[in-house]
Amino acid sequence: MSSQETSHRAPYFKIAKSISSGFIINYHNQMKRLIQNEIVWFNEQLNKNDADENELREIQDTKDLYLNEYLYFLRSNVFLMLFSHLEEWLEHARRTFSPNVPKRERASSIGRFSPVLQDLGIDLGKNKNWSFLADCAYVRDCLLHANGRVSMSKQKDKLKSYIKGKTSGVILENDRIKINGGLVQRLSSATESLMEEIHLSVST
Repeated sequence: MSSQETSHRAPYFKIAKSISSGFIINYHNQMKRLIQNEIVWFNEQLNKNDADENELREIQDTKDLYLNEYLYFLRSNVFLMLFSHLEEWLEHARRTFSPNVPKRERASSIGRFSPVLQDLGIDLGKNKNWSFLADCAYVRDCLLHANGRVSMSKQKDKLKSYIKGKTSGVILENDRIKINGGLVQRLSSATESLMEEIHLSVST
């Protein structure tokens, strides 16, 4: 593909991937809002003076379920959605800008696309976004293939090492990983930043 063709396609690549990412973040925010609205309702019911004791216990249990499970389910789902989005657009980048570059064999997730990014001029050894996303790939693999259970992860040692970091954004609870909201936002930002780097690289 000529450099002129590549440059011509670059703006469409930027616009399309941003729309897809925006849908995912909006979904997260809307679902989070609905869960929080339910929690507000639970609190209102718990503060009523005329509530039955058994009813109060049931409401409190349901509230705990929303707080301790449903929010984490949402974050895990959105985390995987964002990773799928990233992999999809790395494949689009390969097909659009580096169609003759083969993906890395015996690699999983985004690691398959390292030759493509290098071909596009991205220095992976110094790229902070790529480094962060590569660490997140261990979390992705555990969620996808072991339902978040660390002991069943093929990369459990690397995963445990990442979780120990103060900024990992992952909680280990009863052998399962739980994602906090900050990690979802960081994953979204790193994905957008890496895509922007690709766009700038192919636009010049």
